[in-house]
Order: sequence, then structure tokens, then C-alpha cells
Amino acid sequence: NDAKLEWEIFARYLPRLSNPKIELRLIQHTLELFTKPVIRVRPEAASSLSAKMEAEIDGVVLVTGHTREELSGNKTFSAILSTALDEAGDSLSRYQKCGKPKKDGTPVKLLALAKDDEQLKALHGHHSLRVREITAARTAIKSWPLHLSRVARITAQAAAIGGVLCNPLKYHGAHTGRWSGGEQINLQNLGARGHDLVTQIRHLLEAPDGYSFVIVDAAQIEARVLTWIAGQADWNEMWKDPCRDAYCEFASKMSGKIVVKIGENCSLPEPVQRLHKRLRGMGKVGTLGCGYGMGADKAVVYAATAYGVYMTPSEAAMLVKTYRLSVPKVTQFWREVEQKFKAAAKYREVSVMPRGLKFWFNEELDCTTITLPSGRELRYHGVRVSLIDGREQLWMPDSLCSGARIAMWGGYLCENIVQAISRDILAESVLASEDAGNHVVHHVHDELVPCVLTKKASFVLKQTIARLSKPPAWGLDLPLASEGKISPRYEK
Repeated sequence: NDAKLEWEIFARYLPRLSNPKIELRLIQHTLELFTKPVIRVRPEAASSLSAKMEAEIDGVVLVTGHTREELSGNKTFSAILSTALDEAGDSLSRYQKCGKPKKDGTPVKLLALAKDDEQLKALHGHHSLRVREITAARTAIKSWPLHLSRVARITAQAAAIGGVLCNPLKYHGAHTGRWSGGEQINLQNLGARGHDLVTQIRHLLEAPDGYSFVIVDAAQIEARVLTWIAGQADWNEMWKDPCRDAYCEFASKMSGKIVVKIGENCSLPEPVQRLHKRLRGMGKVGTLGCGYGMGADKAVVYAATAYGVYMTPSEAAMLVKTYRLSVPKVTQFWREVEQKFKAAAKYREVSVMPRGLKFWFNEELDCTTITLPSGRELRYHGVRVSLIDGREQLWMPDSLCSGARIAMWGGYLCENIVQAISRDILAESVLASEDAGNHVVHHVHDELVPCVLTKKASFVLKQTIARLSKPPAWGLDLPLASEGKISPRYEK
């Protein structure tokens, strides 16, 4: 009886989420990623990678002349850094921020050592080699153990069942419907940029003997979905032309110079190549990062942390301005989405937008709902509109933090919509690939990884690229594209 009741509840709500047959198949697929493991992990490869990581820490610590313990402790590190800064004609106070005051109200100054702190970035780029070495060593001591722990957990989990790794993805783990990672290894967030040893964690995941991974990536899927859903026609035409480079075109608009992609055998002088690479990198940051309303300050941080592109505040301001002038339909989309969502939450109005978007209020569940082009729904429970600083502000309770609120606006909702649509495209591709007889062993947001016999891999690669480039039935003019590779191990 309990099982019957659970099924009745499940069957009642699942159709409102999406096509129930599709979602039930995706749930089954997710379960089988864990219960029918295929991915191999060799303990000797993991041990070798861990040893290299330890050596990396030792190397950066050794040049400082201090021990790990001295650089790890906040007080001892502050003293070491203060001495180095004094010798360089600088002051420790420039790299501090206000901490939580003492009980008597006395202000507290702390070193700004969070990875997104501008002060820490300034220390990494300091004119003094000594300061840079000390900062690099401290960062290594704090960050590398996290990577070492992940390697250890992956190895232990695989060893528990004979060298194969259960893929612990969580179905609908994110609000947008995307999968999320689990079991403290989060295979949805393996490093793809940064230090080479971090990216090598991916390489621990190997295909069985005689098999290969076919790794196919949907190119710029969020940027493409965004301009499609917003109706930015000129960008949609650009995406359809494989000879055009979106990053170069954006960088050319921003800089007023013709920016080209630098190939392996480029004959341009090295300084000119570096300039074009940097400008194209800024074009990539603008194209992929500014679509949800990011401002100049966040653009500086995003560029540095996501792509290793270091911009000045004035460059970041120009990047944001160029993007918004280039995509007026997108900025208009932010405003319209917020307006229609607010009308649904506050006045219970039903509104529609092109591409099948619908905004409405579900009285039974007290949730403001967005129906996506695929028919699936995004639900926001307990949304309210309050007057804050003389302006109406959308918000909803934060389910992960009691008493906290999540502020909502057009850019936030736009991000949810685009990521949810991208999820639906990937989900349909997962099922289509498995219908074709290809065993999908992993996927990450915009990436599909079937594991097939090596002798069939070339055929499956072409098949999967074509499938992930094919628009869905509910978005036949969506300008998709994809690319891929064959590998015996998981790599970017």
C-alpha cells in the first residue's frame, strides 16, 4: 500500500515536471550509472598522480626557506609575508580586509586570502619575487590537499568493487534539472583548466580494455541557447556559420582591431600572437560570461578564475558595455522575463513569450512556474514581491539556509531558463545515444561520453556529433554545433 501511494504521488507530479516517459528513462539511466559501473580506475595511476601533487607542494614550499607548518598557520604566515612586503617597500595593511568585530566592537583586520579576493590576486602578481613565492606556497598548501582528497576517494571507491567506479550522479540535482555530483567526488566538476596536475584527475577514469570513450562537447551551448531564446537574429546567423569565430568577432568589436585565432603554425611575431590570444580570451569571457547580467567587477574575477585572462577594471567595463550593445534582444529578454515572472507571482497573471515560454502561478503548490519550450517546468516555491529601497524586489526562501532569502531578477531567471533548456537538449541526446546502442557512461552539462568498442569508436563519434548538433523537435531553428574526440581515458 505504501508503494502504491508513493507511485500515485510520483505519477501525479511527474507529468507536470516533464514528459513522464522521458523522465522515468532518465531516472533509470542515472541509477544504472551507479549500479552497472563501467569506468575503470588504476590504483597505480592514482598513486603516481598523488605523488606528483605532493612533490608540487614540496617544490613551491622549498624555495621559500620555510616549512609547511609555518606557511600554513595564519599568524606565522602573516609575519613571514609582512617581512617580505617590508623588504619590497610595501605594507601588509594593503592586503587586509575587515573581519568579524570582537564582542566589544573592536574592528578586526584579516589577510584577504580567499581565492576571489582582489588582494590575494595582487599578491600573486606582486613586483617582488619573494612575495610571489611565499603567496604561491601558501595557496598550494591550502588548495592541493583538496585535490589529493578527491584522488584518494576516487581510488578507494573504485577499489571497493574491484577497480570499477560507480558514477554517483544525482538526477535533477540542480533546480534547473541538471544532474549534480555525489559521494564527495563530484564527477560533474572535475578541473578542466588551471594546473596540469588538476586536469589529470580526469585521466584516472579509463575505458575497459578494447573500449574507448567517445567524448562529445556541445559548443558554446549556453550562449547559443541564450541568443536563440532571446531572438538575437544576427548572433543566431553567426552561430550557424562554421567559418565564423564568435570570440574573435566580439573581441574585434570591443578593441576596434581585427582579432584572429592563432593556430599552431602562425607566422606572426610572438608579441603579436600574445596580443591576439589575450584579446580573443577577452572575447570568450564576454561571449560566455556576460549573458546573465554580469557587471564589470565580477567580469574581472570571472575572467581570471575561469579562463586565466587578467583584465583591468576599465577593460572589464568596456567588455560589459560592448556585450550589452551587441545583444539588445538579450538585455530586453532579461527585463521581459522579470516583468512576466513578477506578474505571475504577484497578480497570478498568465503570460507567454516566443519559443513556448510561459509564466503562470500554481495555486495548489504555491509556486510561480515557468514552462520551458520542451514542456518541462521550472518551479519556484514561496516567491514574494517586497518593496525594498523603494523598488519592488522578487525573492524566495532559501531552502538550504533557514531564514535566508534568494533575490531574483531577470538575469538570474534568464540563467535558469537557459541552463534548463541546455539540460533538456543533453537529456534527449543521452536517450537517443542509448537508443542507438551506445552505452553513455558519463555526461556533464554540455558533454556526452559513450563508452564503445574501439573498432566502432570512429563511427559513433560522427554519429554522436551529428546527434548533439541536431536541434530538438521543440526548437528546430536552434543553432547547435558540437565537436568531439576518441580517447581511452576521460579528458577535455
